[in-house]
Amino acid sequence: MAHILGKNSTIAFILFLLAASGCFRPPGEREFKQGLAYYGDKRYNEAIAEFTKAIAANSGYAAAYYQRGNAYLGKGNPQQAIADYSKTLQLMPDYIDAYFWRAIAYHMDGDLTNSLSDFNKVIKLAPNNAAAYNNRGLVYYQQNKFDAAIADYNKAIALEPYYAEGYYNRGLTYATHGDYSQAISDYTKAIQFDPNFGPAFSGRAFAYYVTGDYDKAWNDLYTAKAYGISPSPDFLEELKQASGREQ
Repeated sequence: MAHILGKNSTIAFILFLLAASGCFRPPGEREFKQGLAYYGDKRYNEAIAEFTKAIAANSGYAAAYYQRGNAYLGKGNPQQAIADYSKTLQLMPDYIDAYFWRAIAYHMDGDLTNSLSDFNKVIKLAPNNAAAYNNRGLVYYQQNKFDAAIADYNKAIALEPYYAEGYYNRGLTYATHGDYSQAISDYTKAIQFDPNFGPAFSGRAFAYYVTGDYDKAWNDLYTAKAYGISPSPDFLEELKQASGREQ
C-alpha cells in the first residue's frame, strides 16, 4: 500500500527538495552572502548595506547583526557595533564571539567597565581563550591594575606559548612598572615569535636605553623605523646625548 504524506509533511518535504537543489533560500541569505564578500574586501559601507537588507528580510537573523557589527567595527564605529552585538546576544545569549567583539568595541569606545564585564563573560564561557585573557590584561593595564594584567598575560602565554602579542603586552606592563630587565626578555620573546613585530623593537629600544645598552637601543630603533615606527623627538634627543652618537 502506498504511503501518503500528510499536508505538513508534504510541505516540509518540498522545502527540503528545494533547499537541496538550491532553489530555496532562507530570507536574507543572498544579501548576507553578498555582505560577507564585501566585508572580506574591506568594503564596509557596502557590507553594512547588504547586512541591513538581510535583517530587513529576516529580523531574527542573528548572524547578520553580528557581521554588521563587525563591519561597523572595521570602519571605526564602535557604538554602532555595540548595538549590533547586543542585538546578536538577545537572539543568541551564549554567542562567545559576540561577547568578545563587543568587549573590543567597548574598549575602543573607552568604556573599560563594560569591556571588562564582557571579557569576563568570554572567559567564563571559554576558559581556554588566550585572546580573551590577553585583551582583559589590556583593560587591567589601563586601569593601573598591573598585577592583574600580568596574571592575565601569564595565562594567555600558558595557553599559547608562541603568543607574541601576549609577550609584548606583558613586556610593556613590566616596563611601566620599572622592571626593564623583564621587559627586555618579553620583548625579545615577542620578536622571536613574530620577527615583524615593530612595536616590540620600539619598546625594547627604550628598555635598552634605560638600562644603558645604547648600541642595542640604536639597532632596535633602526629596525622599528623600518616597520614605520619612529621614536618620539624627546626620546631620540635623550638617546643622542646619553650615547654620544647622532644616529
